[in-house]
Amino acid sequence: MDDFSLVVPAVPVARARRSLRLFAAGAVAGLALAAASLFTGPEAGDRQALPAGGVARVNGVAIGRDSYEKLLRNLYNVAPADAAPAQRKDTLRRLIDEELLVQRGLEVGLPTTELAVREAIVTAVIDNIDADVLAEQPDDAKLRPFFEANRSRFVDPGTFSVRDLRVPAGAGTADRAARGLAAGEPLTEMVARLGLVPATLVPDTPLTDLTAGATLSPDALAALTRLSPGQAIAVTADDGEHLLVLTARETSAVPDFAAVRDRVARDYLRVKVDRAQTDYLAFLRGRAEIAVAAGIEP
Repeated sequence: MDDFSLVVPAVPVARARRSLRLFAAGAVAGLALAAASLFTGPEAGDRQALPAGGVARVNGVAIGRDSYEKLLRNLYNVAPADAAPAQRKDTLRRLIDEELLVQRGLEVGLPTTELAVREAIVTAVIDNIDADVLAEQPDDAKLRPFFEANRSRFVDPGTFSVRDLRVPAGAGTADRAARGLAAGEPLTEMVARLGLVPATLVPDTPLTDLTAGATLSPDALAALTRLSPGQAIAVTADDGEHLLVLTARETSAVPDFAAVRDRVARDYLRVKVDRAQTDYLAFLRGRAEIAVAAGIEP
């Protein structure tokens, strides 16, 4: 039975565009038997010097510096000389992992030509092993412990509502109006006194940090989160100054298991395949001979 007592971090929604999606469960042993005779583990005495322009060698196949520098720029938008050690290490790891998967594809007879086919090979290797994981139908005996250990993953985001009022030119600054509310002036009186008019900079619907962040700057959103209902902040937009009055706030809450069971099942499987990625690539690395140029990997 899988042990999910350890809290796992939430997976970011967006991954780097050349990230490998490797799903595997229980297939490593069989793959190891099938491949045992093809590659031997690394032998220090057998290592040869890297070819000119190479940054690494995987079972005799060189990885060129051009590929390394191109991926580094694609992933992190930095020149090699400006890259942090962790960025260089991650870039090299991705290239080595891809080469390992391509070589695995060749082991099982998949054809190879240029870049597009190399990518297809990686996908094909993955697709051959992901079905077992994704076909699992975990029952509540597995899902409930996972839910309890990772409740924060399933918290419904809190919502808040804002009334957006535009301050007419010459009516005084929005910042002064916000201070007036904080001092206790009723909003209805302020609206009448300053001639504040309804505006639509912020939607008149319950908002989350994500939906509000599509319109407001990070500083304005952070200021809103510190307010109590009835308080306001001043913001400046293309059409002038706005007074954003917080009218309601509902705190986040963890729903019960039954309400989010489908989400729990999806996350459970995603964690399993993420773990399998590490295990499978560790298997491939363990039987491969990998050499790295000096100064590339810290």
